[in-house]
Amino acid sequence: MDTMRRALGVSREPVLAVAHVQRQCIPAYPVGYVGMLEEMDQWLTRSFGGRLSVVGAAYGGLSVPGCILHARQLAEQWAAVAVGSSTGRD
Repeated sequence: MDTMRRALGVSREPVLAVAHVQRQCIPAYPVGYVGMLEEMDQWLTRSFGGRLSVVGAAYGGLSVPGCILHARQLAEQWAAVAVGSSTGRD
């Protein structure tokens, strides 16, 4: 409960609490992480106007397959832009 109070600001006593600490596991993102990612994405868009993209475990994927999927989607987006530019459509 001390951990919950510190991490999440929980102040009430639970009706039921069962906890298992899993050592050396995949870390959990902190509360508010999605909002932080949205702010970072907006900053990247403002600052680089679409000329910079970010992929990785902390940005859009929790696992190796998730990172691969997002990297592939990004590559397909960039390829579509490149093809559009070479044909004079963009």
